[in-house]
Amino acid sequence: MKHFSFVILLALSIAAPAQMRQEREPKDMDAVQRIYLAPFPTDDEQNATFRAALKQELVHNNFIVLEKAEGTDATLNVEIASSHEGKGAKLEFHAMLDGGPDSRVAWHLSKQKTGNDLAKVVENAAREIAGNLPCYRFDGVHKRREDRPNTT
Repeated sequence: MKHFSFVILLALSIAAPAQMRQEREPKDMDAVQRIYLAPFPTDDEQNATFRAALKQELVHNNFIVLEKAEGTDATLNVEIASSHEGKGAKLEFHAMLDGGPDSRVAWHLSKQKTGNDLAKVVENAAREIAGNLPCYRFDGVHKRREDRPNTT
């Protein structure tokens, strides 16, 4: 029995340092495919319309939009404020993509869109957010490749 206990202790003492050395690599933007679109923090009459348009644009840009945060690569937080002034419409938006604490994913975009048709303004703002994520992801991949030492 003593011999058996010694073997188990030896196996555990060898396995523990190996597990501690296996640190996860931080997530990069090019690894983000599954996005959780967080609930909007403010009440705005355009929230539902904007959320639907943004979800459609994210899917169009090859992201998978999940209904829960579990199992996602990053969370997209968006806040909007819309207004009508005469014939003019205005939409201000702030978007932030967060990959979590073990991540290098950090992206944000804040803009104000104006136009005559609020529905078009909402659609264009959603398209801009979703369209900028792949560009940032592409830039991140190239930046990371540039940072690697040349091994040839």
